[in-house]
This record gives sequence, structure tokens and C-alpha cells, in this order.
Amino acid sequence: MAHRGQQANLANQLANLLAARWRYAFSDSRGGADEYMAAAMRAIALQYKASAALSRTFYRTSRSLATPGAPRFDVEIPPFSEESARISQVATALKTLSDTGDLDKAMRAGVAAGVRTALAGGRRGILGSVERDSVALGYFWQTRQDGKAPCHWCAMLASRGVVYKRESWPETDPRPHGFLKVSAHDSCACHLAPVWTRDQGVEQFNRDMQTAWQIVTKDAFGEEKLRVWRAWYSTRDAQQVAS
Repeated sequence: MAHRGQQANLANQLANLLAARWRYAFSDSRGGADEYMAAAMRAIALQYKASAALSRTFYRTSRSLATPGAPRFDVEIPPFSEESARISQVATALKTLSDTGDLDKAMRAGVAAGVRTALAGGRRGILGSVERDSVALGYFWQTRQDGKAPCHWCAMLASRGVVYKRESWPETDPRPHGFLKVSAHDSCACHLAPVWTRDQGVEQFNRDMQTAWQIVTKDAFGEEKLRVWRAWYSTRDAQQVAS
């Protein structure tokens, strides 16, 4: 719980900083895109490292408590890619600007992409560690804990429960399950928790969403399940379950 809250705080801090930098850079012709991008890359890189450091500590602590006496394991974090971060920022902001003509909406879209890139430091650290660690069984999706209902996508990821790394899912289930298919959306502050034992269990929200998925999508097939899920999740009944 503390780890997820710390990651969410990083996300909020970065979002506020990037928004302020954007408004400063694009006001009164103070430098525009170049000035903003230089400041944004520094901020995103710092939060990427901070997110990775939090996840490294979380993973090590969780592992030592769950599997005392297990061989030493080093958590590795993929290096930050400024090129990828730039491309994500520019592509997202430009597409939004092209679609809407609204510079403020373009700013918010770029900021959201920056948050996703920064928190990828922590998510990649946990995901890669679970995949390489012989004592880890899998992971589950931890959704936001700020009193707001998670979005339909994160609720769907939560509905998978534990994603075991040594098992495959039925071809009829369209939910992403492979270790290369964990895709957080822009501005997402949800995270991952490693699973060490078969009886470890997941959080109540995951259990609620597992039940809801089975009921809501039972008469749908393939990708239709995702469409049915999204439509249901926007209803009052779904929000009551998610809150």
C-alpha cells in the first residue's frame, strides 16, 4: 500500500511540474517547445529513477518477508531512454493538438504521457524481476487508492487476479496476460505487486473485478468481451462495485 501511494505521489508531483513548465515555456514567447522539452526530459528522467528506486526497495522487502532464506537477487532497472520519452511526449501532444486545435489539451496529453514514461521505471523493475526471479510466481495489478474508481482498463487488468508467469490463458480470453503485454495508460498511477506463493491472494478490488468479469462478459466472445466490459464499467452499478 505504501509503495503504491509513493508512486502515485511521484506521478502527481511530475504532472504538476510538467504543467507548470509548459505554461511558462509557451507564455510570452519565452522559448516554446525547446525550452519545455529540455526541462521535461530532466524531470521525467529524475522521476523514472525515483520510481525505479521505490520499486527496487519494495521488491526486495516483499521478497525477504515472503521467502526468507532465498538466494540473493539483484533488481535490475532498464535504463531511461530519453529518445523514447521525447517521441512519446511529442507524438501524444501533436496528435491531440491536431485533433482538437487546443493547446491546453495538448499540454495535458503530453503531461500524461510523461507520467506514464516516468512510472515505467518502477513497473519495468518489478515486471523484469518477477520474470527473472526463480522464487517469484507472478504479479497482480494494484489499482489506485485515492478514493476514485480506477478506469475501465485498469479494472480489467485487476480482474485477471494473479498473472502467473508459468501458465498460459485460454485463447478466448482477450485480456492481456503475457509479460510483454502489461500496458499502463497515460497518466496511470496504478502499479504491480509480486506474488510469491499460491495462497498469497490478491486485494479485495481484484476479487470483486474477477467476479464482475465472469458475470458481465459470460455471453460475449473474443474482443467483444472488452467492449462489453467497458460499456458495463461506465454504469452506476459498476462504479458502486469499484468504489
